Amino acid sequence: MRLKEVMGSIETSVSRQTTHDVLTTMAEMDYLEKDEQPTGVWRESPKRSRRRRKATQESIVRATVM
Repeated sequence: MRLKEVMGSIETSVSRQTTHDVLTTMAEMDYLEKDEQPTGVWRESPKRSRRRRKATQESIVRATVM
């Protein structure tokens, strides 16, 4: 997923910086990882995909607006 896709899924007005901060925090917690290439793509962390609960775009949107 891309930052713009996440922002487009949020029903309320949230800044780009806030959304980026949430994605970064989720990466620090091993829910997501950012593509090593400068593509701006975020994906579920391989560490997290082995666990029961997965990080979805919906869960990221919920975390952003909370």
